[in-house]
Amino acid sequence: MAKQELAIGMEVVQRQAKLQMKLVEVASSAEGLEVTNFAVVELPPGGTRLVGPRLSNVLKEMGFRAKIINTIIPYPSIDYRQVSLPPMSKNDLKTAIDREAKKELKFPVMELVTDYEIIGESEEKGLRRTELLIARAQSKDTEELFSMAGEFRLRFNSLTVIPAALFNLLKIRGGTGDETLAVIHAGTNKGTIIISHQGNLRFPREFPLRAGAESAEGYGHLVAETKRSLLFVKQQARGLTVKKILILGDIGQPDTLVDTMASETGIPAEVYAPIGLDLSPLGDRVHEFRGSLTALSIPLGLAWYGPEHSTLNLMAQQLAELKKSNLAKMAVILSGAALVIILAVYYVLLLQKAKPYKGEYAQLQQELATLRPQTSEMKEMQQERDTHGSRHAFLGKMHGPATSWENILRTLSLSVPADVLLQSLDIKEATVGWLLEIRGSVTGRDAATVQKGFNEFFSLLLTNPALREAKVGSLTIGPVTVAGAVGLQASKLEFAVSVRVEPKEVPGGATKG
Repeated sequence: MAKQELAIGMEVVQRQAKLQMKLVEVASSAEGLEVTNFAVVELPPGGTRLVGPRLSNVLKEMGFRAKIINTIIPYPSIDYRQVSLPPMSKNDLKTAIDREAKKELKFPVMELVTDYEIIGESEEKGLRRTELLIARAQSKDTEELFSMAGEFRLRFNSLTVIPAALFNLLKIRGGTGDETLAVIHAGTNKGTIIISHQGNLRFPREFPLRAGAESAEGYGHLVAETKRSLLFVKQQARGLTVKKILILGDIGQPDTLVDTMASETGIPAEVYAPIGLDLSPLGDRVHEFRGSLTALSIPLGLAWYGPEHSTLNLMAQQLAELKKSNLAKMAVILSGAALVIILAVYYVLLLQKAKPYKGEYAQLQQELATLRPQTSEMKEMQQERDTHGSRHAFLGKMHGPATSWENILRTLSLSVPADVLLQSLDIKEATVGWLLEIRGSVTGRDAATVQKGFNEFFSLLLTNPALREAKVGSLTIGPVTVAGAVGLQASKLEFAVSVRVEPKEVPGGATKG
């Protein structure tokens, strides 16, 4: 029997001054996908603080087996950006995503928690590019989920947004293929539309819905927003024609909406139905699930999320790796201590043996003399290990874009203006944190140009979240002869600046931002 991976998709929505929690459990294996459990729970007055205890009770009472949960943080606590990036290594991709996630933020960058999903590929001027959807949330919201997960022995595996969940639903439906589809989700107060073209997610758009827009009387507003979105797609991508519209969400009369949508847009429409999804584990609840499928579609799309890119998931991974590292260090220290103890005992035994045998005392002293240098050498090795371990642990706690000097320096190198030449980077340990001393030069046609180039670079240092207290050590501007041009001179500014990198510990061994 193929190994199954269980996960739960969870959505918490506001409905008429009440909170409603929707859960769908999916088992995925090489043989396909199975829906193994689901639940819709009304939460009593008390807000989101009751989600944790109520979730724990529901999972126990209804026999949910998964320990991993994928969820959507309610808007406006989370938003997203769609970006297009050229081919690059995994490390450079992570740096680029961190940079893109920080653009147009509405809260401090130090409180940023991100997640991303690759949603397809595109081509621009003959070059292939990777399309990504980056989810962005504030740490105070994710930390609440993270602490709740730990309290009830669960793990929030990913943060995502509705467009990504809708794209996953197309994959569950039987693949995106080459067919161009529009998927429309009608939420309580917000609608979402995405276009799937040649297996890629295109043009995600969200729009507000008036109260009752998901009912038969309010379908006009939903249809009007759909037509506006289709017109925008037609203007942006010539030759891209939507062949079918799939509808899902909390819809009162789905058949009526399907007929209205098809009549107004001239495009065939139907209610979303997953093809090939095994519902047999639900037993006599199969008909109940099918009847609630439109309302449970988002949790279904969340339960099968795919790659684990979440910052929260990385927190759990880093915590496990830290525990392994500490255990390895303890084993090395204990083995070294045990060896020293054995040598000491052996030394004592030799002394005791030497008392009744004075004739052999000189020989024993010679043997001990050979052991002492080895003991001293082992102590020095142990001290070196301890020093290395403490420095490694200290570096591991450094607060930077990706918790390592490598990513701090990569971020600097990727962001340095073209006219600035870095000549040396020197890292020194300070009383508090570390000092990064940077020397370089700027060459331009005149003094004003080189001063402007230096100001741009220094501004980068001041706004970099991983750096603190940037100071100018020295600035020297002088003329320089342009190579290959007799009599032509330019200006060159040589500078030395220092910035402080301050360590900052975060509970759980993770970093933010």
